[in-house]
Amino acid sequence: MQNSGHPDNQYYDLTRLFDYVGTEPEVVREMVAIFISATSESLARMEACIALADCASLSRESHKIKTSLQIFGFDDQLETIRVFEQATEALPADSIERFNLLKIRLLNGIEALREDYGLR
Repeated sequence: MQNSGHPDNQYYDLTRLFDYVGTEPEVVREMVAIFISATSESLARMEACIALADCASLSRESHKIKTSLQIFGFDDQLETIRVFEQATEALPADSIERFNLLKIRLLNGIEALREDYGLR
């Protein structure tokens, strides 16, 4: 199922992805697979950065993931990413809370993408 923003889809919006790569099913599926892999790795690295209070690395990782989140319609998470990106010297007091909400939101989106694009 290619969902670009269908009202029933609360997890992602591929409108921008379609603008970039078109709607050829195999190309979209490949991009979705890359997004899932890269985002899963980024989440793990971000979690480690927070656990180690490694602000510089958290900032870099947040910067790397930002464009992908925009392309895949996770705009509601961009504020958290901006906060982490700007936290170069000290973690925000609510870092763990913010990260946990980000992680849940992205994992739900990844699960929906896996299901919709047959990427189990």
